[in-house]
Amino acid sequence: GISLLLFTFEYALRVWASAEEEALGMYDSKGRKNDAMTRVRWMLSFYSIVDLSSLLPYYIESYSVLLTKAACGTGSAVELPAFMFLRMFRLFRIIRLDGKYLDAFTVFDDIYRENKKLLFTSSFVGGAIWVLLSGANWASERGNPAMEGRLDTILKASYFTLCNLFGEFPMVNERSPMGKLIAVLTAAIAVAVFAIPTGIFGNGFQEHAEKNKAEGEEVAGRKEVESGEGLQWHIYAFVKGKSAAGRVYERVMLLLIVANVSSFIVGSTQWAGEAPGVAPALDALELASVMVFTADYALRFASVGLEEQFSGVSGRAAYLVSFYSMVDLAAVLPFYLGLLTPSLASVNTSFIRALRLLRMLKAEAYVEAFSVFDDIIYNNRAVLTVTGFASAVLWVFFSSVMYILEKDNQMLLSPRGDHYYRSIPASMWITLLNLTGEVPLVDYTPWGKVVSGVMGVVAVGSFAIPIGILGSGF
Repeated sequence: GISLLLFTFEYALRVWASAEEEALGMYDSKGRKNDAMTRVRWMLSFYSIVDLSSLLPYYIESYSVLLTKAACGTGSAVELPAFMFLRMFRLFRIIRLDGKYLDAFTVFDDIYRENKKLLFTSSFVGGAIWVLLSGANWASERGNPAMEGRLDTILKASYFTLCNLFGEFPMVNERSPMGKLIAVLTAAIAVAVFAIPTGIFGNGFQEHAEKNKAEGEEVAGRKEVESGEGLQWHIYAFVKGKSAAGRVYERVMLLLIVANVSSFIVGSTQWAGEAPGVAPALDALELASVMVFTADYALRFASVGLEEQFSGVSGRAAYLVSFYSMVDLAAVLPFYLGLLTPSLASVNTSFIRALRLLRMLKAEAYVEAFSVFDDIIYNNRAVLTVTGFASAVLWVFFSSVMYILEKDNQMLLSPRGDHYYRSIPASMWITLLNLTGEVPLVDYTPWGKVVSGVMGVVAVGSFAIPIGILGSGF
């Protein structure tokens, strides 16, 4: 109740203040600004609709309660599908968290407007191919008893064909030989059909990323010391590979990291436990590695004070909680925790041993593989933030829609008897799979098939964004 009043009051203030926005200004024939018409224009804008979508469901539902009370003497809300659908629009309140997140949707709009002719052409071609392949699937599978009538009309076949065009082939083993041949043809065509819109949106976000990069966003990385003197400098040059001995040390450490990961993988096999001498050898390698990694951690801590950001007591404390320090610590901590497990009954020793795999991250100090991705993500953090927010909103929105449409569909029961869409949280798992291009379920209601098809289209755009950003970064 209180949140509703606050949002209503805020909306009223936004309507009143919208008259000051020059971009929305409405003027009469004499050049005088018409505040009333400017406010009306704002009320029809995307931002206003977002606000109204989070408010109207409450008022409509409250009105239904009053009508029910007047007619029946009770004050409960009317449980109609229409009201459930309206309640779903409360989710748009998420978008109101911060105005900058609306950029996630406006960027899509900008890309669409700039490429609408090409998108229309590719959409027409894709639509024509979809209809033709749907007819082919219907012709080949309408008499196939194994499909249980799922493709006995072109309309039904269109859903399976759309799934095929997204790269998913449900019930492909039950299809006839001709149906399988059509599925192979569809897979080849899908590459061309979806390469166009994916390329358009990917290129659009790539240009957006390059624009951000041109505006001067730079990574505030670690500044290493290039020269010095004294014991601390020699230790620093050694562990950083800035001396001849240090470069050899780097190669030895990389080999040791690979050997550790390999030994852990081999140690999980039955052969390692039964073959004579294998287990003791793996234990010896583990002990030697821990000693080397512990010494490496001590040397790095002793010499890191040469770097300006880690100098002094406060700098050393900052280093202890830095990513690089935590990676080095993760390389040795599982071993020492393993020594304590006899007195810690609640600790899962298998889990602790599995933490040894974190030693792979130590290779980052030598090959800097993750740093490249980190730089790309940092330089494009604004775009990734808004697109990530848009994806989250769409995920919750589609989960809610599918819950409303499919919660009574008895064809969507899990092997345990649970309904896949028994609640919105349960719906979110299947919806997430749909948004990543997977189609684990096919027996939807007609409207459910429409929405899941739309999700497939959205998935193409969603994956185009990181592809464009990463491509631009590299």
